[in-house]
Amino acid sequence: MKWEPSVSAAHIGVSVKDGIVTLSGHVPSYAEKYGAERAAQASCRHQGGRHELDIKLPGSSQRTDEDIAAAAVSALRSNLSIPADKLKVTITKGWVTLEGEVQWY
Repeated sequence: MKWEPSVSAAHIGVSVKDGIVTLSGHVPSYAEKYGAERAAQASCRHQGGRHELDIKLPGSSQRTDEDIAAAAVSALRSNLSIPADKLKVTITKGWVTLEGEVQWY
């Protein structure tokens, strides 16, 4: 991990047992989580992996479900090819669910 510039390995644990690589700990962003997973894959030939990395956003970056819902609704309204009035946005503990019916994917 220490040779991957996009990853701060300070809070990441790496263990290998029977060819299975396990990453544990927490990182401040999805990009860093992705970088750590790619670095683990690239650094050794392993049979499989288990990733238990949590993303802990800094306080100023955390969003409530209401913030996420407002951003999702705004994104839908700003894209004219998506019929925003046909979709319902629901946010539960950060998970986004879209319900409705559209003419194409």
